[in-house]
Amino acid sequence: CPVGAARERDIPPAVIARDREEYNFLIDGWVSKDMPSDFTEYFDLRESASRNTGYNGQRVWRFIHTNLCFQKRLQQEEMGWKRDFNRLVSGMHAVVDCEIIEDIGLSEEGRCEYRRRLRDEPG
Repeated sequence: CPVGAARERDIPPAVIARDREEYNFLIDGWVSKDMPSDFTEYFDLRESASRNTGYNGQRVWRFIHTNLCFQKRLQQEEMGWKRDFNRLVSGMHAVVDCEIIEDIGLSEEGRCEYRRRLRDEPG
């Protein structure tokens, strides 16, 4: 299920200006899929909410958790920001799973997905 890029006229001018001036993006409802350039596309996550597309994203999430999340020196006191980053990613993963389960609904498939995605996962 493809997600279409937002039309340029729908993107708040402040978002475009901010992206062109800095690389430290704030978390908000808008996301760009690459660094600002003439080819940057914006996606309004409020318009393109997570839903059940039938795509099995296990490999993608495994890659994110093992290659993008921090794995080393997490117990050192000064590395709290790494633990916080990992919690943020884990929370995003859980939210996407919840939205997919909500989209499936209260059916046998929905209950099965709940068990697979959330209940039976280590906490």
